[in-house]
Order: sequence, then structure tokens, then C-alpha cells
Amino acid sequence: MMLSCKKCNNCDMLLDFRAIYCYGCHSDRLCSVDCEPRGIVEEYTVINVPPLGFESHAPYFFGIIRLDCGLHCTGMIAGQARREMRVKGELQNGIWVFRGDGGNTG
Repeated sequence: MMLSCKKCNNCDMLLDFRAIYCYGCHSDRLCSVDCEPRGIVEEYTVINVPPLGFESHAPYFFGIIRLDCGLHCTGMIAGQARREMRVKGELQNGIWVFRGDGGNTG
């Protein structure tokens, strides 16, 4: 499954799917595009006291992922997490879950 986002038709900036105008040039000429959910773990934390509905997952990693397309997103990280770890995401029950995708960045 791909990650939905928007692209500015004026300056080609990639934006969050909820954007209604471009943060770079302020144009409202946006189109929907898909982004591959692969990237690098930039930051993460361990969730020991989860919100309701996630008790069975605790403790788990939750992180900020810098996608290869340039956008950032958040999601659960399956298994162990470390900075600069390559990951690939899949949507599970409305939550992005990222798993190791083979190696570190060079």
C-alpha cells in the first residue's frame, strides 16, 4: 500500500495529504500522488504505557520516519529500532507499522 500525499503543481513540493495550499509557494494548485512508505528512522521512543486499544503491544517503539520521497511520517516500529535504520511500512488497522528493510544508510 502506498502513502497518500499531495504535490504542488506550481513548484513540485511534496506535502501532507491534508494540505490545502503549498507551504513553499502558497499555491492552491495541488494534486494527489502516492509515496512509497520506505525510509529512515530519524527519531523514536519506547511506549511503555499505551493508549486504550494498544495495551497488548506494550512496550513498543514509535518513531518519526523520513521517507525516501522527502516527507516525514510517524508510526509504530516493529521489533527493535535504531536511528538511521532503513524501514518499510504497511498500513495495519489504520496505523502505519514499519519494519526493518535491510541495513543502515551509507
